Amino acid sequence: MSFDNVIVVFSLVLGYSAWQREFIGKRKIELAETVLAKFYEVEDAIREIRNQFPYINEGQSRKRSDYETEKESQLLDRTYVVFERYQKREKLFAELRALKYRFMANFGSQSGESFKELDKVLNEIFISAHMLGKHYWPRQGRVAMSEDEFQKHLHEMHKHEAIFWCMGEDEDTISPRVRSLIQNVENITRDTVRSNSGISIWMSLFDKVRHNVAKTYQSISSQDHQQIQTNVSPLLEQPIDKDVNSLRELMDKTSDRAKERGLTPEILESILNEH
Repeated sequence: MSFDNVIVVFSLVLGYSAWQREFIGKRKIELAETVLAKFYEVEDAIREIRNQFPYINEGQSRKRSDYETEKESQLLDRTYVVFERYQKREKLFAELRALKYRFMANFGSQSGESFKELDKVLNEIFISAHMLGKHYWPRQGRVAMSEDEFQKHLHEMHKHEAIFWCMGEDEDTISPRVRSLIQNVENITRDTVRSNSGISIWMSLFDKVRHNVAKTYQSISSQDHQQIQTNVSPLLEQPIDKDVNSLRELMDKTSDRAKERGLTPEILESILNEH
């Protein structure tokens, strides 16, 4: 095969590999950006859900029992605020959960841990709301307790309040956990963006040189056309459902070996310009 023909074949293979990486890389980056943005929105939503200051009529959508006293109703309405606020933002949480398995499929099963931790945080907020409204607040100052019992009551009540409310940094137990799980997602997605940062260079090059390749291809003989097709067709026409992995590996290795041996985008472009 002549040198021009080798360049044509190599450019086709390299271009296909670059296109494939670009397509897969872009989809992965888009998914990473979407998931990370949703986690940022959720962080704000949780902060709003746990806001200590209720708005007028918040909590009053709760269905009251026939046997509640007015005082009991006030306490239960007060804790029901977090459920109302969550319901108003439920679509956001549902959208994030819907991305969980796609995210795990692209970034590994361990990437689902942040989703699990988020659900755990929400459950703890709801449990604390229930415990405060049903147990701790109704007992506060209304049930006789020994000193030890009262101290235990205060300790447990304050622990639940630190989950239920967004309190100061020293007492808040939820916000640091939410920030930590988001940092985990940031670390996972940052690696992906870095690993795909060089793809666009090769794609840009392929766009520039494809006209040169087409010109060279048109100028060669029909016998050379047949030789190129014989070499390239098996690479580009393998059944996707059967050999897609081996094809991807072959394309990646071809591109990687070229770069390892010093073939930069600039060098390949100059070679194509000469021929």
